[in-house]
Amino acid sequence: TPSTKGYGFIDRNGNIVIEPQFQYAYSFKSDRARIFSGTMSSWGYYPSEGYYGYIDSTGKEVIPLVYEKAENFYENGKAAVCKNGKYGIIDTEGNTVVDFSYDYISYNSTVHMFRAFKGSMTSYHTYKTDQLVVQFTSSVSALFNVSRIDELIAFFENAKADIEGRM
Repeated sequence: TPSTKGYGFIDRNGNIVIEPQFQYAYSFKSDRARIFSGTMSSWGYYPSEGYYGYIDSTGKEVIPLVYEKAENFYENGKAAVCKNGKYGIIDTEGNTVVDFSYDYISYNSTVHMFRAFKGSMTSYHTYKTDQLVVQFTSSVSALFNVSRIDELIAFFENAKADIEGRM
């Protein structure tokens, strides 16, 4: 809910649950809401430069505003975040589960996996354990089709890699 004080949260009946106090806030996912503090875009509606963190359902900051970029938590309770120019993956307590060593990390909701980019290297981390399961040395554009089959990845591309990530 926007106000002169910032964003807060209301329940389905319109009752204020968390008072407006955040410069920008996103919806709750996995019992955490992403919040932002910093400079808003020239339109004033979206974050531009600043830091992200996360709050719990009481409005308590549970993961500090230290991330340059951040995504909402996904159904597995993990989120891709950027700190000091490098991306990693954290859990809902703020613990690092994939080291901050990637140029970019995105979540692929079709296959329920995180896709991590490092130079021309593309890696996939499993949905449940964040274990690295396959790594391609070719460019991302060479990746044509990826689909989730239980805990394995079916893929078609030009690089030679097996399901263990060996080249």
